[in-house]
Amino acid sequence: MSQQTQSHRTESTHTAARPFARALISHKEGHTMNKTLKTVLVPALLLSAALSLAGCSTTTPPAANTAPVANFTVTPASGPAALNVTATNTSSDADAGDTLTYDWDWGDSTPHSSAASPSHTYAAAGTYTLTLKTTDSHAASSTKTASVTVTVAASTTPTILSVTPTTGTLGNADTTSMVVTFSEPMDTVSTQAAYNSASVGIRQAYGEVTYSWSPDHKVLTVIPNTPLNYALAPAAAQTYSYFISTAAKSAAGVFLASQYNTSFSTHVKHLNEVHYSDFSRDAGISGGFLAGIYTVMPPALSMTIGDDALNSTQAAYLTFDLSSLPASVQSANILAADLKVKPFAAPTNAPYTTLNIGPKKLTVQGLVYGNTVDLSELLPMNELASNLDGTLMNADVLGEVKTDWAARAAQNNLSQYQLRFANITAAPFVANQATIFSGDPANTTNRPKLTLTYLADN
Repeated sequence: MSQQTQSHRTESTHTAARPFARALISHKEGHTMNKTLKTVLVPALLLSAALSLAGCSTTTPPAANTAPVANFTVTPASGPAALNVTATNTSSDADAGDTLTYDWDWGDSTPHSSAASPSHTYAAAGTYTLTLKTTDSHAASSTKTASVTVTVAASTTPTILSVTPTTGTLGNADTTSMVVTFSEPMDTVSTQAAYNSASVGIRQAYGEVTYSWSPDHKVLTVIPNTPLNYALAPAAAQTYSYFISTAAKSAAGVFLASQYNTSFSTHVKHLNEVHYSDFSRDAGISGGFLAGIYTVMPPALSMTIGDDALNSTQAAYLTFDLSSLPASVQSANILAADLKVKPFAAPTNAPYTTLNIGPKKLTVQGLVYGNTVDLSELLPMNELASNLDGTLMNADVLGEVKTDWAARAAQNNLSQYQLRFANITAAPFVANQATIFSGDPANTTNRPKLTLTYLADN
């Protein structure tokens, strides 16, 4: 405030106060206070309040909120994605600092979108009303609508991109299904009718298959209702052939340009492949197993199992060479493995009763094959069935063969087993022994045998 203005206001105040002083004097002369208050005091108070306000600042009230303007452009796609549209949001708001939110109604009863510039795929060709509602942070809003037209892509000739199993493949499982992948969504009725085969087990005409489609109708799976067949060696692998004719058409009504022919083969089942134990690697062992002290005996035409009169435990070790098994065979495709041994002579005393536990007559254990006999490498024990007359003993060693075959690179294709009775020893000074043939190469009738059943590519 300037000095001149301040002086003026001071003079005005003095001037305004004079009537108030005269009023007080008049009161002394008999005038009433009521009149003084009405005529003098009230104007003075109003003037004083006006002077006080004149020294304070004033605030300009805020401007009114401006509603946003909803706006957008929409671009339909072309080609295979013709049912897809992309909306580009161009909404605006004149108020600085406002935050805008969006609600898109695609006009096809699908869920709305709140994205700024979303994309959307319509289920069918047609014209739809697209509505955008734009709202600012003060809850003011505006809307815009526009028509959008989407069409089905131009018709494209369908092709078959791939089939599984691949044409000409061998060694397929009996649970194999045929999978055909098309380049375009297909008409399911005509495409299923276009599938045909003369191979027993996958024939459409005899109801031997069931069909399944992917959600986009591009992938057809033909499922045999019963397992496929395996040829038995030495027969050749069984081949299954089928075709998709030009009667197959796409969802847009365009037919397959040319017939597609394909075939595949299942495994060949090999029965009773025999592996004889290896005389050079077979061995007997004798000693105190509990104390870990034992002696490995050199290969012999026969090996003793049981205990001797000094209570030394005796066991036999048999080794089989699996290298003749085709390298393409998977461990999972080894279906059976049977180990057979034959006694060399009548047993000494009663090993089958004094050295057994419960129903066990003789036990067999798979080993992790190495250059030395290591009892710490024993795998879980299997029961070896036996005839009490001692003519033949056999055991199911499928688990051991699968394990050995999977590790064949480290084990030189060898599979080794220990044979012994369940009890280590019986009464002292009494020998209880059974004697079996070893892998004598000249004795193919009686030497131990490992018989395998497996699936191979051919």
